[in-house]
Amino acid sequence: MGLEFIPTLVCTVDYEAIRWDNLRELLSDEFQELAEKDEIETIYAKIKDNCEGEPDEIKKRIRDFIGDLNQADGVVAIYDKTYQSVVEAILIAYKV
Repeated sequence: MGLEFIPTLVCTVDYEAIRWDNLRELLSDEFQELAEKDEIETIYAKIKDNCEGEPDEIKKRIRDFIGDLNQADGVVAIYDKTYQSVVEAILIAYKV
């Protein structure tokens, strides 16, 4: 059985792994409202310049991210490059 490195979102102030519940707290009320209303196109328009990937794939990952924010627990660990790009872009655009 081999080991695989999975990139983990880290707070660089104290090098602590970010957990999903902490991530929710980092996002602005604007993002929370857009997520509740499933405004994928609005979110996409704001982050598209900071994302790698095809538009449809980015929009799918935005939906995945919103679902994970509502249901995921534990440390934020993301293997998919497009998903990493989306999360980073959302943090840049919507961080409190």
